[in-house]
Amino acid sequence: MTVSSKRFVTKVLASALTVGALSGPVATYAQDFDALINDTIVQIEGLSATQAELHQKLQTAYQEIEKIQGESAEISKAIAEDTRTLKEIEEEIAVLEETIANREQLLEEQARAVQVSNGSANYLNYVASSKSVTDLVGRVDVINRMVSANKDLIQLQIADKEAVETKHAQAVETLEAKEAKQKELETAKVELATQTASQEEAYNQLTNDITLAAAQRDALVAEREQYLEQQRLAYEAQLAQEAAANQASLEASVAAASQATSEAELQAQYNQALAEAQAQDAAIAQAQAEADQAAAEAEQARAYAQQAEAAAQEAEANVGVVQEAAPETLTQESVEVEQVDPEMPWEPVEETEAPVEETEAVVEEVETEQSWTAVTPEEAQAAREEAERAKAAAAQAEEASQVAQANVQSLISFAEQFIGTPYVWGGKEPGGFDCSGYVYYVFQQVYGINVGGWTGEQQNSGSRIGVGEAQAGDLYFWSNGEGAPYHVALATGNGNYLHAVDFGRPLSYGTVSDYFMPSFAVRVNK
Repeated sequence: MTVSSKRFVTKVLASALTVGALSGPVATYAQDFDALINDTIVQIEGLSATQAELHQKLQTAYQEIEKIQGESAEISKAIAEDTRTLKEIEEEIAVLEETIANREQLLEEQARAVQVSNGSANYLNYVASSKSVTDLVGRVDVINRMVSANKDLIQLQIADKEAVETKHAQAVETLEAKEAKQKELETAKVELATQTASQEEAYNQLTNDITLAAAQRDALVAEREQYLEQQRLAYEAQLAQEAAANQASLEASVAAASQATSEAELQAQYNQALAEAQAQDAAIAQAQAEADQAAAEAEQARAYAQQAEAAAQEAEANVGVVQEAAPETLTQESVEVEQVDPEMPWEPVEETEAPVEETEAVVEEVETEQSWTAVTPEEAQAAREEAERAKAAAAQAEEASQVAQANVQSLISFAEQFIGTPYVWGGKEPGGFDCSGYVYYVFQQVYGINVGGWTGEQQNSGSRIGVGEAQAGDLYFWSNGEGAPYHVALATGNGNYLHAVDFGRPLSYGTVSDYFMPSFAVRVNK
């Protein structure tokens, strides 16, 4: 081997070592960024789990407050009824007291009349004037009955008064017990409201923490991509520099080989240079593959970040829509063509004759594949008619698809007007929505249909479908498997949806993800 060939081999080995040295730090620093990004994602997942647990507690507290309000309303109605009853009893007592007073006054007047007119003598005269013993007994009995009747009447009035007073006391006791119960409920309601306010504050703080963590994650992803891009550019520049140096060395080696006096030595030098050039091309190809792998890692990091971003957002299905399938894109493979310097010295080499038989066979095969098959006029006419029918059917399907798409687009456009609306629990008006109130309002306004005012009704407003089947206008539902779903959203297509998120978070877009995956979807009947 000549001195120039040895130098060439030395440069090739140096280039290979340079490629290995460049690939090491890139992978190391990329892994460091991946570790930081993964730590941030773990932090977001932990905060999201805590937020979900707190959300469940808030829902329970709101249900308890609603229950207390219902009980308080019932007790208020009962108190009002007892108050009316008590008033009626008091009026009845007043009437009885007045009647008793009047009768007592009448008895007193009768007693005074007897005293003034010597009533005892009158009774005696009445008895003494009896005409017979039977008459005597009868008159004595009349006098006894009169006296007894007056006494019985007085006792009856007293008993009636005592009964009414007892009834009055019981009514007062019942009223006081209900008022005490109402005060107890109001106290519990205030305590729950205080507890709920504290939990809402913690919930909002968690939301803020998740937002900050997501921003930190995005910054790390962007920094990683920038770092990988810088390393890739430096790597490609180094490869270009090494390739230029190797090319110059190869040209020098070939030039030196052209000056050899012996034809055998010249041929050996040419073969050696060619082998070394091929080895260098292989090293460059390997280095380029490693650069492509680094770029693929950057793309994977971007996809990973997008998936993690979907975890911080949240998630419901309304109307089906015919969507056009996206046409498949054919990718044309590029072919790398090696450029040959026309100025490079060369030596004549043995020519190899191309296999003519193989070439003719390939041409014949291509011509056979491109030949046409003859058809009869009847078959051609039938084919044309079938094509016309297919064209008409396609036009009808396209028209129906456009109408359905326009209807759904009207729904989505109307629903998008309320992005940024604050979350209000139980809200069904543009001033503030909760998740089910928002769905109820947009369907009522756009289609004039009532899908129900809460998730338990809305899940039965159409046919249930899989989450992956949901299209724009359908509803996504989230459920823990017990009772009615706890969240609903309006699907807008491609896995996106609009929903009234939660306390402290305005109405916004969300994306279906593994971190907040709907349980099922519903296509609303119209």
